[in-house]
Amino acid sequence: MRIPLFLELFISRRARNKLIERLFVNPRLIRNSDYILVSFPKSGRTWVRAMLTRLYHVRFGTPDNILIRFDNLHKLDERVPVIFFTHDGDKLASVENLIPDKSGYNGKNVVVLARHPGDVITSLYYHQKHRRAHRRDNITRDLDLFSFATRPGYGIHTAIAFLNHWAAFAKSNPRILIVRYEDLLKEPVIGLKRITDHFGGDFTAEELQDAVDFGKFENLKRLEKERYFADTHLQASDNADPQSFKVRSGQSGGYKQQFTHAQLKEIDEATRQGLDPSLGY
Repeated sequence: MRIPLFLELFISRRARNKLIERLFVNPRLIRNSDYILVSFPKSGRTWVRAMLTRLYHVRFGTPDNILIRFDNLHKLDERVPVIFFTHDGDKLASVENLIPDKSGYNGKNVVVLARHPGDVITSLYYHQKHRRAHRRDNITRDLDLFSFATRPGYGIHTAIAFLNHWAAFAKSNPRILIVRYEDLLKEPVIGLKRITDHFGGDFTAEELQDAVDFGKFENLKRLEKERYFADTHLQASDNADPQSFKVRSGQSGGYKQQFTHAQLKEIDEATRQGLDPSLGY
């Protein structure tokens, strides 16, 4: 049985913090940003941040070991835009606790980074299991991957609903650009140019290629292992455990190797029936 929201807020510090973030913190960050990048967790946001960071490093000389986060690089050079990177809610929320109304983003150029729900939920499971193993709210201690992915009203259902809300908003708002992770993997220079154009950039083909080379997964994984980045979120919690790296595989469709045939059929059917077809999955 689901805990009523008022009781959840009373007993859960996480729930209270998320409510404060949604009501007070995020509106201020949206208002004060130049551009916004939205994604469900594990959709490639860190990869995009690394490539953007490299672009601004080459163009303006800002550090490339400090990943762009809101106004941190803007404070070093005002030519760097203020970009709000947000998951637009709680990654572990139920479908009914997501907020379909995106009107708070009106007036801003927003890039929505989309990825196949099977891949994001698989990656999220391993992230919770290996990088947040000691957190009290880590539910993966009691669930295997398939149970985590298919919990009614949670897991892949949350990822699908999240993408559907943004797909619906994009249909009525030309300032919302949806970029698929899979397309970015296939043609990274073209994909990165779409993002930077939407963010008001005018980078050369050479600058874009340099950023893509910097953002190659083998390079990011090497830099993470060397603890090159000042951002602790991009540091392995255990160099001996490949699953503990922030940069894990960078694959498309890797979830298919994680489930049995019957389980995979259920995952794909949930995606096919539930996901807005305009997203192309």
